[in-house]
Amino acid sequence: MACAALIDFWLLERLFRDAWPALEEHEADGWLARLTGGDTRRPNAINPLGPNAGDVGVAIETFRAAYAAAGLRLIVRLPDFCGQADAALEALGMRIEGKTRTLAADLTGRTMPQHPGLMLAPHPTRDWIAARAGPNGDPVTQALLDRLAIPALFATVRANGAVAAIGYAAIDQGVAVIESIRTMPAFRRRGLGSVCVEALLAGAATAGAHTAALQVDAANQAGLALYARLGFDRHLYDYHYRVPG
Repeated sequence: MACAALIDFWLLERLFRDAWPALEEHEADGWLARLTGGDTRRPNAINPLGPNAGDVGVAIETFRAAYAAAGLRLIVRLPDFCGQADAALEALGMRIEGKTRTLAADLTGRTMPQHPGLMLAPHPTRDWIAARAGPNGDPVTQALLDRLAIPALFATVRANGAVAAIGYAAIDQGVAVIESIRTMPAFRRRGLGSVCVEALLAGAATAGAHTAALQVDAANQAGLALYARLGFDRHLYDYHYRVPG
């Protein structure tokens, strides 16, 4: 049986949280409220911490004031193995928004791709951060990366002197969580995103990881096809958000 099949899903959920930290967190009765701002929902949602999490309706009321004070909408992120909480949120009139797939790959036999513009580093460069922040300069990117407390590898692929693709892997418990894979619009359809991911997988294997995991929008057919080609052949679970109806 492949290593990916042996991953405890709750451990994996923690690793994903650690790989993209939130700026502010509050915990109550087995639920974690994450508040950050910025351009992604994941560090701005309420999450279950384990199978014994309490009443999600009570958690929502507990955290409501914190989200209001931060100017954030109150959303709940639920893995699909949390059916009881999902049914409770349905009864409260909270609708589903988005669906994300969790995939895993075995890292046995990974080799580093050869590309003249490829660079791997344990910390992000200013160019990497600028590429991740996007053209509008997401203000929380640097702050979130400053809170990353586990070892990581940052990949940058350059073409024609410019940053063409980026990504990173946060490595803990033998698992490399792949994050922030982005190819700049002017450099798409050249295979540079693949170079970036392959480099992270090979680098993580060298660092002692046995499995890689990532999460990708279930509607992102191009991304799903890319990751399938790169060996992400284990569909572990999905998650979605619940938002006020």
